[in-house]
Amino acid sequence: MFTEGVLDSARQFINTPMGWNYTSNETRAIDPFFTNRDRRVFFMHTLPASVGTTLLAMFSRIKNPRGVRGVFVDAFLPQFLATQLAEVEKNFGGDEAKFIRDRKIGTLDSFVNYSEEARNLFEDFLKRGALDPEYLKVLAQSNKAQKFLSVWLSEKYGHNSIARVGSVWLCCEKISILAIKTMEWSRPGAGYIELSTRYVDMSSAGCYPVENELKEGWKVDPDIVISARNDAFATYDALAGANFDGPFPNFLREKFGASFSSVPKDLEMGVIGETCDVLGNLLPSSSLSSVGMCLSGEAFAEVLSHLLLDATPENIVLVEAILKETDQIGVREFAKHFEPTKWKETHWQYLDTQKFLDFAQEERTQAKPLVGYNRFAVETSLMASLQLRDGVKASGDFATVFANAGMGTTRSAFDKLPAEFEAFTMAMRGMMTFRGWRDLHRMGFCTHLRTFVTTDLGYYKYDKVDYAPLKKAFLASAKDGVWLEHEMKRKGVPAIVRQYPLALGWNIGFSVGANLRQWEFCNWQRSKYSVNHEVRQAFLSAENYLRELLPWWKDVSRADVVPAYIFARGGTAVPLVKE
Repeated sequence: MFTEGVLDSARQFINTPMGWNYTSNETRAIDPFFTNRDRRVFFMHTLPASVGTTLLAMFSRIKNPRGVRGVFVDAFLPQFLATQLAEVEKNFGGDEAKFIRDRKIGTLDSFVNYSEEARNLFEDFLKRGALDPEYLKVLAQSNKAQKFLSVWLSEKYGHNSIARVGSVWLCCEKISILAIKTMEWSRPGAGYIELSTRYVDMSSAGCYPVENELKEGWKVDPDIVISARNDAFATYDALAGANFDGPFPNFLREKFGASFSSVPKDLEMGVIGETCDVLGNLLPSSSLSSVGMCLSGEAFAEVLSHLLLDATPENIVLVEAILKETDQIGVREFAKHFEPTKWKETHWQYLDTQKFLDFAQEERTQAKPLVGYNRFAVETSLMASLQLRDGVKASGDFATVFANAGMGTTRSAFDKLPAEFEAFTMAMRGMMTFRGWRDLHRMGFCTHLRTFVTTDLGYYKYDKVDYAPLKKAFLASAKDGVWLEHEMKRKGVPAIVRQYPLALGWNIGFSVGANLRQWEFCNWQRSKYSVNHEVRQAFLSAENYLRELLPWWKDVSRADVVPAYIFARGGTAVPLVKE
């Protein structure tokens, strides 16, 4: 599909070391637990599950230029080792974080050099907790393990249940948002933590260099891509300010400050979050981000398969890079069946943009049923399942069956609806920005499909308040995008690659399929005040439809149906009252 020249452009970006320098102590700490020190693609290994989870969670919120490996040596390891210092217990009441702050310890070396006790703790950690990488590689590639997995996964039995009990920690840092969404377009057995967009590097260096591929493969002038990208970041910086002190956050402070007069800290958190959420629509879809994944062996193969099906040069080269790393920890066998079949290739398709044009005429983000549903069909399906329970009457109206099935029982915060609610699946379609869809798509157990990122469905509209400079910025971004897409089309660039230079604020069409148990959980999770406004509106429209269709839905649903909140960050939920 792509020339070797185009793929080589992708390889140069993906395979070039990040250029990070590590001290001797840092190298000794990193090598036993990561398959490399400075590549974009690597595996974490041999760490306890709780530590791996903590590292990725810290990484998603702590800005560290060296990524998760930097978090490990700069933040996690010093704090972990500090818990064992006698001074921490004696002088800081066991609060290692307070000790770290008070003693200004910001690196592993500063901890190790703090005292002889600290150095001994570090050496003891390496001696007792680390595994020689070369020994690990020999162990992982042992004939017994490789032969058994080969026979059972591939050659003779093809038994996927074997792969399901295996798990890997895969990390991809500073790759495009588009590639990350492909990886997350996966299946159960996969968990993802993505770097928060508030930590996206606001500079032109923070983008996948698609202009090189466009020049190599289709003779597109790279300067037009670079110029549009630079304009987007410059506009972001001008509106946001260096420290969120620019005109847009200041406008928000002035507009909504009175509502947070008693909680100024929440005002600041809200302003920062709103600024990132709104201005983030200006950023290109090629913006770099990072993702950490915990994958079952079976889900691992699916991630690789999806990258090849969503066949951009970047995705193809990412598969090459991932496979190269697998031999170090012995998970190559889990990838035996990742090559897409003709069946998969036929059915891996994007939605038809033209079938969402009706949404482009509407004022707000919303979801509508993909097909018409009626109350009778839903209740009949649910009642048939509930009536199979012991003690539930074989006949009666839905309300009676509903009550007899114990629906009045006290429910804890994380109890989902009974499994019988999986008996009815409902699909919704809608339109929202690609940036917003990224968040909607996190409900990974649902079925998600989308259109390409194009200029056909219009650009993001901020619907909370009017702010003229913001409208002007979005209009300019939209104008640049239309012209840029026209030039790419004229040169014959395929739609899957044309997405890269276009802003995250362009609308896409989407569909979501979920059973009623999943809808109740999703609407509860994504209608909380702390959720991005656009995403919240999409789930609220699905919730409101269910409440109109099923009068009893409000009695089982935990969704927050407040129409809108001022901010989606901070500790104070303040409803938005439109003027």
